[in-house]
Amino acid sequence: MWMFRKKKVIQLSRNESENNHILSEGVMIKKFLIFLLIQGLVISFPFGSSSAPVHVPGRPLLSVQIDSKNPANITFEGDFVTDRELQNDAQITRSNWATLKATGIFMNDRVQPYILLGTLFDGEFKQEVDGVDIKYITEDAFTWGAGTTILVHKITDRLGLGLDVKYRQTNPDVGKVKIDGVSFSRDDANVSLGCNYQEWQAALGLSGLTENFIGYGGIKYSDVKTSLKTKAGGIDTEKMLNSANKVGIFLGCEFICTENATIGLEGRFIDEQAYTFFMTIHF
Repeated sequence: MWMFRKKKVIQLSRNESENNHILSEGVMIKKFLIFLLIQGLVISFPFGSSSAPVHVPGRPLLSVQIDSKNPANITFEGDFVTDRELQNDAQITRSNWATLKATGIFMNDRVQPYILLGTLFDGEFKQEVDGVDIKYITEDAFTWGAGTTILVHKITDRLGLGLDVKYRQTNPDVGKVKIDGVSFSRDDANVSLGCNYQEWQAALGLSGLTENFIGYGGIKYSDVKTSLKTKAGGIDTEKMLNSANKVGIFLGCEFICTENATIGLEGRFIDEQAYTFFMTIHF
């Protein structure tokens, strides 16, 4: 009887040890994902740019894992971008986006098209024309876009390689410009101002799902096409400008709050300095 109890105690101790080991591995994976995200955000500070968020490139696979009955979702996101370098010494010095992303899933859970609707806040652009500094300040504007996320390869039930392609545009009114520090409003006499903004992006990355976290990262190619027009203060210029840098890296982490809700943070760097906070509702 004593020997039987001793063996039982030993077996329980081993089971507890194995469970602790599994739990420890899960905790380490979570810590590793968070560490990678923090490092990405820290590294991104020296760089500048402005393109749309990538989010989870393997979302079709992971949406099925999170809610297999109906993996459609709506995402609310705030995207904060500073200092994207454009051609010819021009820059996007600030652009803040509030966007709603509506998504469905098709073709055996491999393709997830979506639409983007939102607003551009606090847009600022800079350019230099013949040694003269011009700063454009835009008014809030409606934005729209569309894209598709494709599960390229299912590595395991919780790990996938995905491709995300999207397009986004807005046509904000320019409220005023500053030419070498002197302000001109669009309502002033003999003043004509204009701005047009378009961007497209293709991203390839890995996505993995643990118990409560989704981690993802990869490489992306993005380009911004901006038209800036100024006729004021003796300056008459209109130029179409593209991004100076087009290739970058993205890294993100999403926390599963409940069966139907997640929140996340994404950083994009090398070609840009941008951060996105988002919440996704699965229904």
